Amino acid sequence: MILKGRRRMDAYFPEDLEDETVIDMTDSGYTNDEVALRWLQHFIKHTSASAESEYKMLLFDGHGSHTTSEFCKLATANNIILCQYPPHLTHLLQPLDVGVFQSYKHYHQKAVYKAIRTLQYEYNYACFLRDITSFRRKTFTESTICSAFQKSGMWPPSPEAVLRRMKKYQDPEPELPSNSPKVRPETIEDIEAGLKAWKEKAEPLMSSPSRRRFQEFTEGTQVLVTTLSLEQNDLIQMRLAAKEKLKRQAIGRKYTVGKGAITAKAGRKAIAEKLDRQSKKGISKGRGKGKGKGKGKGTVTIPVSSDSDLDADSDDDDDDDQWDHPEMEGVVFGDMAGVPDPFNPSYDYIRLK
Repeated sequence: MILKGRRRMDAYFPEDLEDETVIDMTDSGYTNDEVALRWLQHFIKHTSASAESEYKMLLFDGHGSHTTSEFCKLATANNIILCQYPPHLTHLLQPLDVGVFQSYKHYHQKAVYKAIRTLQYEYNYACFLRDITSFRRKTFTESTICSAFQKSGMWPPSPEAVLRRMKKYQDPEPELPSNSPKVRPETIEDIEAGLKAWKEKAEPLMSSPSRRRFQEFTEGTQVLVTTLSLEQNDLIQMRLAAKEKLKRQAIGRKYTVGKGAITAKAGRKAIAEKLDRQSKKGISKGRGKGKGKGKGKGTVTIPVSSDSDLDADSDDDDDDDQWDHPEMEGVVFGDMAGVPDPFNPSYDYIRLK
């Protein structure tokens, strides 16, 4: 996947993201010659292509990054035959466009609507990478891929299929799930389907007054159940949104080291190594050093008191007066030269001349 930017954020590597998913960054968010070459190397790795392997055919569009000399030489060296689609016909010939992307967009849209319902008003890269594994698994199934190649006429080769689609092209409509009523309702949709089914069966058997009372009862039940369901859903979504917001605030601005393409597995490993280094160095959020305001002026930190820290010759009452303010423990002051001790009750702050 190609993302726009220069830094890889920690939020780009959720646990659900498949290990071999490769994330690359570009200034524009689109591919270029270097990214296309890295993609071809990725393709070679996962298809076991080599100079000794069987020949493989790679179908691609006419983007300039696919026709560079480096790209063509690398493909030829690994027994990959390059075949470019005719211009302006990828919507008819490319299997992804013909039979895959429509379903992919359908599940992506559902994920966006779900995010909106959970009060995530910004669907950013982190949200997309969190959800992509789910709708990718639903979309890129073996049956869907094979059907896409068949519909596009790519395999088995079928010029007739291509010509038919050239005469009349229409986007495939995603199949809708079945809404048959359940015996025991579990959702608001189940209740609505059940009420509709019982109305169709029971109303013809009722007298006119009974039918009218039954209709009023079913309508009131539907309104009440819908209202309660919406209120419950609002409460759940508000809690989830608050929890998600806290998580995004914690990791939203953290980024991994390095540049260039990286797999999800390697990204999570880099994050773990970074956190381990920070833990060893004692880096924690909110920790800092006090700074003096004048040149050459130092800082003083109130230490944790203990019997061993106190001077054996000092008076016990003075010690009690000095450390009876535990809330000031760890406070960092600036220049202490000439600053009176706030814990010494014998100090005269008025100083009359």
